[in-house]
Amino acid sequence: MRRDCRRYVNLAIRGWTLLRFSWEDVILDEGWVGEALAAVLGGRTRRQIPRKWAA
Repeated sequence: MRRDCRRYVNLAIRGWTLLRFSWEDVILDEGWVGEALAAVLGGRTRRQIPRKWAA
């Protein structure tokens, strides 16, 4: 747990946007997960979104 927390904080310090989802949310509430991703990515242009996420 300590290692995960430090890794999370170190990535945040470097400007990464970190989202954590439970297995249940991904499998059972994909609409909410999609809305969360869209909200975070909403301010980015299509070119900035990794190809695998672009529609």
